Amino acid sequence: YTDSDGQARGYLLKGTTFVPLPYYPGALWDMAYGVNNAGTIVGVYYGEDQLVHGYSLAGTTYTPIDYPGASTTWAYGINNAGTIVGFYIDASGTHGFSLNGTAWAPLDYPGATSTRAHGINDGGTIVGYYKDISGTSHGFSFDGNAWSNLDYPGAPDTRAHGINNPGVIAGAWYEG
Repeated sequence: YTDSDGQARGYLLKGTTFVPLPYYPGALWDMAYGVNNAGTIVGVYYGEDQLVHGYSLAGTTYTPIDYPGASTTWAYGINNAGTIVGFYIDASGTHGFSLNGTAWAPLDYPGATSTRAHGINDGGTIVGYYKDISGTSHGFSFDGNAWSNLDYPGAPDTRAHGINNPGVIAGAWYEG
């Protein structure tokens, strides 16, 4: 939501009650994108350094999420095991990532010019989207071994944003 100062803020909705999240320390704005069953939240904040950084929030403890060597990191999804997915930007482009504890794994759809991971289920299947050489977006799923392309029939642009434990995938945007 946007607060009275015009700044983007993260929130939780518990039942019918909206609960604003505290600002990440030093943030100019922040947004929450994912939450797991334990209540750990992941999101992004824009810092005084003029860069976007990922974060996790467990209780009242914020932990920064910055992919090593990246200029920008976005944290989008978290599963119940605490594995976090998102994307980062470095000198070579935009890449998806997964973070399990302290182990980072880059995610690059084969042949793509950029990859963004948005969701992960408890089985470890990751969804998101990639762009091809023409700039067209295609949804994907990745089960840790094989990549699957997800294109909405007849649509020129498809993006996958979430996946639940039974494997149902939600796409947030496509043009048809």
